[in-house]
Amino acid sequence: MKWYPIFLYIHIYSAIICIGPLLCFPVLSYFLTNKGRLSQESYGLMKQLFPLAAIGAVLLLSSGFAMDVLVKGAYIRTIWMSVSAVLILLVVALIVFAYRPIYKKIGSLFGDGQLCPLQGIPLAIKLNQVSWTICSLVTAILVLMITKP
Repeated sequence: MKWYPIFLYIHIYSAIICIGPLLCFPVLSYFLTNKGRLSQESYGLMKQLFPLAAIGAVLLLSSGFAMDVLVKGAYIRTIWMSVSAVLILLVVALIVFAYRPIYKKIGSLFGDGQLCPLQGIPLAIKLNQVSWTICSLVTAILVLMITKP
């Protein structure tokens, strides 16, 4: 049995699972502000999509690593793959050290199903900026993976 096609399918499907929510986060974080207050519906949707993005990212990285091991490191020697790997690590770092802490602070502001106070607006603006940065990096990774310059 050849393992490469299996890891390739896992890689493609996990990319869809991971990249879909990551590309939705900027729009959702934009709609997080609703008439000067934070929208709990938008936060709830982000809360549901976040685990999908995390699971997809883990599968994406592990299947990509497995495919590179199977071809004896031939991919990582190319410039497009090296740049993609650095960008993927940067995306993961942004999610762990920038996106997630802001996201959790916003979640702590919600209480009893009501809209949270105005103090959450600056956090939502930061979350939107981080989301757009992540989205831009993911787009660059997609371009590199598809074009393979």
